[in-house]
Amino acid sequence: FSVMSSYNMINGIYASQNKHLLKDLLRHTFNFEGIVISDWGADINSPESVKAGLDLAMPDSKGYFQKKLSDALDSNAIEQKDIDEACLRLVTAALLASEKTEHNKVSISYEEQNHTAFSLALDSAVLLKNDGLLPLRIEDTKQRLIVIGSLAKNPRFQGGGSSHINATFTSSILDELEKLYSVIYADGYLTDFTSEKKRAKKNVPLQKKALALLDNALKQNADTPVLFLCGLTDAFEGEGFDRTDMLLPQEQLSLYEEIAKRTKHILVVNISGSPVDLSFAQNARSILQLYLAGQASASACAYLISGKANPSGHLAETWPCLSNLAPSTFISKEKNILYTEGPLVGYRYYETKKLPVQYEFGFGLSYTSFELSDFAVIQKNEKIMVTVQIKNTGSLYGAQVVQVYVKNPQVALYERSAIELVAFDKVYLEPGEEKKLVLVLDEHVFCVFSSKKNSFAKVAGTYTLACGFSVRDLRCKKEIAVEGEALENLVESESERLQELKRLQVQTTKTLLTSSDSMQTLSKYSFFARTILRFMELYIVVSSKSKKKEDPAVKVALQAIRENPVESLISTSGGAISPSLVQRLVAHANKKRYLKKGHFFSII
Repeated sequence: FSVMSSYNMINGIYASQNKHLLKDLLRHTFNFEGIVISDWGADINSPESVKAGLDLAMPDSKGYFQKKLSDALDSNAIEQKDIDEACLRLVTAALLASEKTEHNKVSISYEEQNHTAFSLALDSAVLLKNDGLLPLRIEDTKQRLIVIGSLAKNPRFQGGGSSHINATFTSSILDELEKLYSVIYADGYLTDFTSEKKRAKKNVPLQKKALALLDNALKQNADTPVLFLCGLTDAFEGEGFDRTDMLLPQEQLSLYEEIAKRTKHILVVNISGSPVDLSFAQNARSILQLYLAGQASASACAYLISGKANPSGHLAETWPCLSNLAPSTFISKEKNILYTEGPLVGYRYYETKKLPVQYEFGFGLSYTSFELSDFAVIQKNEKIMVTVQIKNTGSLYGAQVVQVYVKNPQVALYERSAIELVAFDKVYLEPGEEKKLVLVLDEHVFCVFSSKKNSFAKVAGTYTLACGFSVRDLRCKKEIAVEGEALENLVESESERLQELKRLQVQTTKTLLTSSDSMQTLSKYSFFARTILRFMELYIVVSSKSKKKEDPAVKVALQAIRENPVESLISTSGGAISPSLVQRLVAHANKKRYLKKGHFFSII
């Protein structure tokens, strides 16, 4: 129905103005017939965007985009048919939407939706470690459980910003645990938007109170299990701002360190939307990763801890040991990002480079055990199928994700992923139950995208198909010979690819500043731009509900005005920033920049 174009440039061209992406690939190669909408404030130079295939620029620009289109039409910089095509797609989408709304009305059951959310949360949580502490069995007389961590009482189960939804049913992990156990609880740390300096001061009495409660409870029974709730709050992780490291908040780390001095019976439950450094908790007996599991995550957590349900989630990403080992790390003031990892995206990078990781792609434990047998590869014409037997060899009902990978033949000087996931399935089994799985592999399993042919092509060689429970836990293997073309005839060598990246970097370097530059960039050269930016920053903080710059909503807005193209502020400010002001900001920054360099007369 619709696709959104992003903020960034790709090889020097903004996504909203990228004809290759929006027309050549999206519409012609993928046959997309819907509408393309810009992200909020992601469109500048609307005539170029419409020519490239953008249909709708968001938000409304108070007439600015319309005037630019009209002027471009008058000067023949754009054709009427480009505008007509965009309008036709928008009208068609509106008619289709109204038709669906009128004729496909459905009744909503919030109870059923909540049950679905609960099932998804159960299936998604990942057990990262367990030496027998879990499950904490429910007894006739409620078992004592010490719970420390404010996230137990103040749940975080979804992202902020544009992803935020109005949940219909919510509860806290503390509420759900109190239904099953005799809970002794302490906050231990703050979860609000307090600044780092104030937070450190306020956390001291909370930590002391939690440790005093812990000491008292352990005096009564030294074997009482301790559930430590940790993770990232909205102040540390969210839309529109980046994390600069993988660490949890310092107050959580110092609190855990003190808990670990007092007991070894620790269960860690981590709540975060992305990987964090869990090395601090390696002496914990069990670690459960909840992620941001939706409105029913609290009840799902209680079910999993108590054994009323069996964890069966597997990681859909690699958890690196350190953030600087991740190929996607970008903590720099440079404007350009070089994608030097090439085809080695995600887990492919760690496996091809043979890097140590915290937890590998596909990893996940269970309270029961499974074994694989009778692995076979069947070739029928162009189709390839794999079959395997899986058996629940433990004493509990559970589920396992069976994963099939292909190990690619390597060619010196030509980079290709050493291993790739090609098929998977989740199987639910009673104790002792056994099933046969049949998985059909995609036709592109042995292909690479050929930059020389601009299409996918099969690469000749001897491949290994392997089956297991993670990318580093492969239990069955079979070799298969594949006919095709030589890799060196299809893609550039590694050195050629890096040279092309450097060429593109030079090509995108500009001499003059323009309205596509950010306020942050203009402020480097212009006191006028710095003054306007500081005024906007102050206005955003003062006009917010919280009045705090640590508030995630404020962080998003501040990041946007600092880093987005200055021209985009015309639409996102609702007209407060005028086109003439943008022109003056750019002109003043250019003048100061060139005076500084001694080239003022070159721009007069």
